[in-house]
Amino acid sequence: MEARTSMILIRADGSPKTGSGHIMRCMTIAEQLKSREQLCFVTDSEDSVSLIESRGFSVEVLKGCYEENRLEEIDELRQLIISKKAKLLLVDSYLVTEEYFEGLKDIVTLAYLDDMGEKVYPVDIIVNYNVFANESDYLQKYSTQAAECLIGPSYIPIRDEFTGEKYEVRQELKDVLILTGGGDYYNLAQMFMDAFGQKEELKKINFHLVCGYYNNQKEILKKKAERYRNFCLYENVQDIWKLMRKCDCAVTAGGTTVYELCAVGVPIIGYAFADNQHPVMDYMNHNRLAVYCGDYREKGEMLLKELAQTLLDYRGYEFRKGISGSIKNLVDGKGAGRIADALQTN
Repeated sequence: MEARTSMILIRADGSPKTGSGHIMRCMTIAEQLKSREQLCFVTDSEDSVSLIESRGFSVEVLKGCYEENRLEEIDELRQLIISKKAKLLLVDSYLVTEEYFEGLKDIVTLAYLDDMGEKVYPVDIIVNYNVFANESDYLQKYSTQAAECLIGPSYIPIRDEFTGEKYEVRQELKDVLILTGGGDYYNLAQMFMDAFGQKEELKKINFHLVCGYYNNQKEILKKKAERYRNFCLYENVQDIWKLMRKCDCAVTAGGTTVYELCAVGVPIIGYAFADNQHPVMDYMNHNRLAVYCGDYREKGEMLLKELAQTLLDYRGYEFRKGISGSIKNLVDGKGAGRIADALQTN
């Protein structure tokens, strides 16, 4: 094998406020690259170092504090790109701007994971894998700069394990997965436990609540789990696809997790707590692939009541079976490999 002489850098952050989504999907892409390229993650704090290193990747932490203004990190990032002899920089952040990329494009090939499609960035590769992304729109917007556009669900980056085994739709709704994101900024996990644990109609359901990597309320959640016997709390889940297959439906916010659940075939009840989560849940709801109950920031406790009622509606076997079959067609599980191929050839 020819010696590898250059590196791909991956610029992504995670925190209690932003969660782990950016880091997790980048690590999924990195898994497809690690046997072919030298890789290094770049993050802005120590918050994500142990998470990244646990998957076997190296990581550099920027020395400055740039959360308020990403433009200020450009000089340090340029130095890192040069010292690492990086040939490509993959960026995954909602905080970067067109100026950010302008300050880097002269020394490295640039790739950007773009969830919204609202602006045109001076990059070489643009990725939007969402089901609502319009490929024709991207091709038109980026035609003058000859960027490679990786658009649509064929590029959804999920791990192979999510499509590895058959999912069984069971007659009864007995086990429900609850996901609140990597950070749970609004402490929704506690609210779910109080709302669902005390509701008489739901006491026969086993709730499997995943505590995110950045959640700082873990001790409180453990005490509540002792009180609500139908709740099981999970921390540092490395093989969440196994837990998904165990459950009859999932309550989740929008994000890549929605696509992981689709790949497995788990019926979804959706909610949101961030603006970028709306488009995917709106799409799923409009196409009758999930029921979307709304944004916590707008509905507050009323959202929990609507989610509880929707759970009761999901007891129907034929209803869940129909949804499971439909959502599995959205994701083929090869998206991360396709992105990795494009990054390697640029």
